[in-house]
Amino acid sequence: MDKFHVICTVCPLSCEVQLDIDPNTQDVKKVSYNRCPKGKDYAIKEFIAPERTLTTTVPITGGIHPLVPVRTDRPIPKPLLHDAMKLTAQVRLTAPVKMGDVVIENILDTGANLVTTRNM
Repeated sequence: MDKFHVICTVCPLSCEVQLDIDPNTQDVKKVSYNRCPKGKDYAIKEFIAPERTLTTTVPITGGIHPLVPVRTDRPIPKPLLHDAMKLTAQVRLTAPVKMGDVVIENILDTGANLVTTRNM
């Protein structure tokens, strides 16, 4: 059996969860060291299809600061983060913007929108 270790970030316990993986099928055979059911679910999802929320800043003209913070409104597949950052790097905004304004709709066909996270 192969071992996959991940530190769960769902709750403050920060368990180091271990998955026993069948090396031939990549199926999860056993989950250990989680202290709550959320840790098991988190570790399995992290092994099968990891996701992250993209957070960054984009340039804005006419604002009180030169950059405005943005993020995806839901997590996107981790392997797409680099391509999503490339798209985000092309964005230039003009004030005024409101918190929650959609900057890029359905980024990379993930169903997630890139939105502003402050008024400016």
